[in-house]
Amino acid sequence: MQNSVFKQTIWVKIVYFIIIFQLFSFPFHRVSSTIPSMLFILFSIIYLYKNNIAIFSVFKESLFLQLTTVYFLISLFGFFQEDQLSEFVNKGKLKIFFAIIPLMLFSVKDIIRHYYISIIKTIILSGIFSILFFIIIAVFRYSEFGTSAFLYLELVSISYINPIILSIVYNAIILFIYYTPIVKKQKNKHLLIILFGIFIIMLLSKAGIIIFLFSYLFILYDSFKSNKIVFIGVLAVFLLSIFFFLKTQDGKIISTRINVFNYYLKNWNSTNYDKKFPRLAILQSSETIIKNNLLIGVGVSNTNDVLYKEFKRVGFNKGIKHNYNTHNQFLETLLASGLFGLLSLFAMFFYLLKQGFQQKNKLLIHFTLVIIAACLIESFFESQMSVFLFLLYSSIILIGSPLISSRQPAYQKNK
Repeated sequence: MQNSVFKQTIWVKIVYFIIIFQLFSFPFHRVSSTIPSMLFILFSIIYLYKNNIAIFSVFKESLFLQLTTVYFLISLFGFFQEDQLSEFVNKGKLKIFFAIIPLMLFSVKDIIRHYYISIIKTIILSGIFSILFFIIIAVFRYSEFGTSAFLYLELVSISYINPIILSIVYNAIILFIYYTPIVKKQKNKHLLIILFGIFIIMLLSKAGIIIFLFSYLFILYDSFKSNKIVFIGVLAVFLLSIFFFLKTQDGKIISTRINVFNYYLKNWNSTNYDKKFPRLAILQSSETIIKNNLLIGVGVSNTNDVLYKEFKRVGFNKGIKHNYNTHNQFLETLLASGLFGLLSLFAMFFYLLKQGFQQKNKLLIHFTLVIIAACLIESFFESQMSVFLFLLYSSIILIGSPLISSRQPAYQKNK
C-alpha cells in the first residue's frame, strides 16, 4: 500500500504533521483549520520547490482541480457586480479555498498516499476525541445549564461551531469508519457509528439527523442484507432508543417542532408569506431575482441584500427579522452566479459521483451524496468550516482511492 521508494525528507514530515494537525483539530473549533491551512499551503509550496514539481502540471493532471477552480473563477466574476467591496473581499477569501486547498493537496498526493492509513485514523480519532471533549465540558456546565448543557447550542457553544455544520462533519466521519479498514470488526464499527449518531441527535440539527438516519439505514442494510431479521431488529431497537433519548432529554423541543411543522403545513398556500414554510417563502421570494439575473446572478456578496429587499417587497417580515439567507447552496449559487455558477457546482458533484461509480468507491459516492444533501438543506459553502470539510475530505478520498478499494464494505475484507 505504501511506496517503498518514497523519500521521507524533513519537508515530507513537516507537511505530513501539518496535515495531521489540521485534520485532528478540525472538529474542535470553528477556526481550527485557519492557521494549519496557512501552514499547509506555505510548506506545500516549499515541498514543491524542493522536489521541482510544477504546480501547473499538477493542475493539468486532475479534472477535479480544474472544476473547483472554475467554480472559484465564476464566483470571482461577481466582482464587477459588487456594491460593497469589503463584503466581496470576505466572500472572495472564502471561495479562493476552492482553488488553493485541492491544488495543494494534489501537489503533495505522494505524501497523502504514503500516510493514507494514518490520515484516515486521524480523521476518525478527531471525531471521537472532540465528542469526548464536548461531553466533558457539558458535565462541568450541567449545574449552570441543566440538561440543556447536553443539547444543541449549549453543547458546542465553546467551539463556536454551528451545530448543523458539526453534525455534517460527524456524518462524514461515520463513512470513514464504515468504508475503510481502520476499525477491524463489524461490531466495533457499528458501536462507533451509534456513538456518533447519538451525538448528532444531541445536536438537534434536523439536517444532520435526517442524513444520519438515511446513512445508517443504508449501512445497516448493507451489513445485514444476508439476515433481514437481524436488520429489522437492530433498526427497531435503534429507532426506539432515539425516540426515548429525545423524549427524556427535552420533549418540549420535539413537540414544539412538530406543532410548528403542522402550522406551516396548514398554511401551505397562504398569500401571507409569514404563514408559509420559511424555506418556501425564501424560494418564492427568490424567483423574481433569478428571472432578472438568470445567467450571471447578482454577485456572491449581494445575495443577502437583494433577498432582504425582496422580503420587504413581498411582506416576509420573518425573513426581514431573522435576515434569512437561501438555506440552499444550489439556490444560493444560482442567485449569486447565475446558471454558469450552478452548472459549475453540478459539475463538481457529477465528477465525484462519476469517479465513485467508475472506481466502485462507495466511500466517495456516499460522501458526495451527504454533501449534496447538506447543500439542499443549507447554504453549505458559505462558511469556512463547510468549505474545508468538502475540500479536505473529498480530495483525500480521491487521492487515496487507488489504495483502498471500496468494491465491498471494509468489514468483509477484514474477516
